Amino acid sequence: MSPLKKKILTIIVIIFVVAIAVVAAYSTYQLYLIKNPVYQQKMLEKQTNKIIQDVGKIFELPTGAPQIATVADVDSLKASQPFFDKARNGDQVLIYDALAILYRPSEHKIINVAPVTKESPSPTPAPIVTPPEPSPEELPPEETSSDIQTP
Repeated sequence: MSPLKKKILTIIVIIFVVAIAVVAAYSTYQLYLIKNPVYQQKMLEKQTNKIIQDVGKIFELPTGAPQIATVADVDSLKASQPFFDKARNGDQVLIYDALAILYRPSEHKIINVAPVTKESPSPTPAPIVTPPEPSPEELPPEETSSDIQTP
């Protein structure tokens, strides 16, 4: 092999090794970011703001910050709540104090809107606690007239 070919081969190998090192470093950094709780919180806030902004373009939203949930098991929700009859997995639910909105991000479409009813807990009577009956061993001995001393 000529010296020129050796030089070119060496340069190609060096470039290849540097490229692999750069890709490995970048991947490690991205993994660090994904696992970082601060980064996760920022991404969650960014997603939340995007959903609110997207829904706000097609529907007048109430004031306040909503709770946002993603529909993961539509079958169990459909069985228990008619609000989710037309829902699909992946839909977003925005829950405000007085309003719930079912939004499908894939179609940029509101699927359902319903008022939020808060069930007031029924008053539960306080349990009646009765002290346990003492066992005969725990009872103090009865005093007799012979045990009482008179002065």
